[in-house]
Amino acid sequence: MPLLDAIKSRLPRSSSSSTSKTDSNGEYYSRTLRIHIDNLTSLPDSSLMSRPSGTLSPPLRIASPRIKFNADQLRPYVRTTLANAVWDGNDKARMSQYSKDICEKVKSRMLEIEPKGFKYIVTTTFTENLGQAGRADMACHWEDTDAACQEIFSNDGIIFVCIAYAIRVI
Repeated sequence: MPLLDAIKSRLPRSSSSSTSKTDSNGEYYSRTLRIHIDNLTSLPDSSLMSRPSGTLSPPLRIASPRIKFNADQLRPYVRTTLANAVWDGNDKARMSQYSKDICEKVKSRMLEIEPKGFKYIVTTTFTENLGQAGRADMACHWEDTDAACQEIFSNDGIIFVCIAYAIRVI
């Protein structure tokens, strides 16, 4: 810790004043900075970790193994649920109810796969197929334990997209 010793030697020694002081280079040092440096230098060397860059980091906590949601178990269920549904693009009220029912079915299946520790979000999009092109992509940048599953069903009349997210909460 030679760097900390060099910084401490340049700090003002007056502990009675809480105001900032200036040295010949115009740099400001305060009593609070000295206290923090003293706290750092008073810790035993074994309690500090050093990164390759030389900066100090707090002691590492060993995390308990966290269960990852298995989206591969969910994907076939969503695929068969969408394929087995009876679709009628002309009956908007019925299709709206279908969307809600599929969301509930997928969410209940997610709870069967992993009942605790995740927040589940299921979204569905029902679109009339008029021969238009479409593209659906998804990128999730979360923890390793979180997962997402996306399935698309289409026929001559409709395009139905179901996306299910499992987000770790504990």
